[in-house]
This record gives sequence, structure tokens and C-alpha cells, in this order.
Amino acid sequence: MNIFFGILSHDLKYKLTVPKFQNYSEPQNIYKLFTIKTNNNKWIVEKTNCIDDKYFYYVNSNSLSQNSFFFLAKDKEIEKINENNYTKILNLNSFTNTIPSFRANMRIYNKFGGFSSYQSEYPYGMTVKNGSIMSPLSSLSNKQADYNKVFVTNIFHQPVIDKFKIYFINISLKKILYKKEIYTNSVNEIEIHNEFINPDVFLFTDRYLGVPVFVSCKDNHLSCEHTHPPHEYIISKDKYLRISELKKEMNEIIS
Repeated sequence: MNIFFGILSHDLKYKLTVPKFQNYSEPQNIYKLFTIKTNNNKWIVEKTNCIDDKYFYYVNSNSLSQNSFFFLAKDKEIEKINENNYTKILNLNSFTNTIPSFRANMRIYNKFGGFSSYQSEYPYGMTVKNGSIMSPLSSLSNKQADYNKVFVTNIFHQPVIDKFKIYFINISLKKILYKKEIYTNSVNEIEIHNEFINPDVFLFTDRYLGVPVFVSCKDNHLSCEHTHPPHEYIISKDKYLRISELKKEMNEIIS
């Protein structure tokens, strides 16, 4: 099961488009789009108030909060979880478990007409894991841009708003250049100043995973993309060992 998200800030809004169909099937109207958010250590689940047609649900950020997330489910599945006091996210169905991958579309835009698009799936498997994000800052940031931001979305299966830290670390100097507290079950916005855009500087988090989405704006034109997991940048057979060693080194720097 995939969970979908948007990013929202003073500069940006979003429109989320979620298909009602799989790759090779007719639309499945028995799957409805639901909104999920935390409240008093419980998950609140309700049907999403949005426009739809035969093929898609359309979610507009004008009527939604920053930390609302979305998923597809049948009414009977929602009735069942509400009966059992929804205290953790459940893997309710396999509708979005497809090959090729099931894709939603998140369109971000500003008031000047600039826009960009990105897929916004958050796999259920990530919600039940702890770990660290490690991502280079320079690959998707632009020193010539008017501004660069990274939005780190975390969705954790327990309905907690827990603080954790994000760091910008110069791996060559073994030095923390920047740190900030961010939150679980939230979309966290972090500005990237030009001095941090360097091939030696990595984004790193402690304790929690998430999806980092990088946004650059130049002359009100937008670029939006996420980094891939670090092992996808390494070709050697021992890439998982190398990433493990690098994360260990990062943890030593922040400890």
C-alpha cells in the first residue's frame, strides 16, 4: 500500500492527482481516497473532500493542512480499522502494489505561474522502519537559483509527532555545517543556502527515514525532484557495505 503526500509552504502550493486504476485495468471505483492525520496519539481517518472523475482523484492544497496524507481503500476496510481504534497505520490492501510502480502525481506551483511535477508515493514498508536518510545536497540544488529548499516527508506507522534532527555534514571535513529539529508524520521544509551546495556536503537524519524532495526556483520557474537511495549511486558489488560504513561515519560525526 502506498501513501501519498504533498508539499506546501509560503512560496508553494500543490495539486495531487491519484489514479483510480492500475497499469492495465479499468478504474476501480470501490477504492476511495481517504485522508489520514495524527491527533492526540491516534490516527484520524476520513474520506477526502476532493474533486474526482472517472479516472482520478484531484486534491487541492487550498483546503488541506501541511501534514495530511492520503491513501486508497475500500469503505469496509476503513470501517474495520475504526472499530479497532486506529493506533497504527495498517497495510490495508495491495491495490497500489504494481509493476511498473503505481504512480500518483504531485504538481507544485507558485503564484507567478511556475510549476513542476513529481511522483508522491510513500511506500508502506518505509512507515514501519527506523533509520537514516543520507542524500547529497549538490546533485539536485542549483547555486544559480533564487532559492533552494528540501522538503523531508516522514510518515511513521505510530501516530506520534516526535522530534528528530536533520544535519548538513561536510564528509571531507567531518564537520556539521547545519542542524535543525524536524518532526515525524510531517512535511518539513528546510532552506538550503548556497554555501552548503558542495559535492562534499550531505543531508543526514538520525533515527527516522523519509523522502527528501528538492525544489529550486529561478526567475519563478520551478524544478522539483527527489534523490535516490545512496546505494543507487554506487556500481560496485560491495555498495551496501560502503553505504553502511559511510552512515556509521556520519553517526560518529553527529554523536
